[in-house]
Amino acid sequence: VADSIPFSSDKIEEILNHFSIDKDSEFANMVKKTIKMCEGPAGNGEKKYCATSLESMVDFTTSHLGTNKILAISTEVEKETPEVQTYTIEEVTEKANGKGVICHKVAYPYAVHFCH
Repeated sequence: VADSIPFSSDKIEEILNHFSIDKDSEFANMVKKTIKMCEGPAGNGEKKYCATSLESMVDFTTSHLGTNKILAISTEVEKETPEVQTYTIEEVTEKANGKGVICHKVAYPYAVHFCH
């Protein structure tokens, strides 16, 4: 289903209309920001991908890691906000021999994750 809906900055008007989002709303700005981030270049030595479905997230992860034997770890926060949150790291444990993929949920009308 996600593949049938445009996900591109040149289709932003169509996307907002599809989800009945007011083009002048704060949520419309967040949607535009998400698409811009997804279309932007990756950092040095980094691969990035915006997964628009759980299946595409798994495909990217297994392809990038070269295996289908993956350990999925998630964190939960008390409240979700669009603002940057400050965290304190209390312990570091090596889980993937320096190789991993991290995916963050981003603002969009359906589940989209920014993976790198």
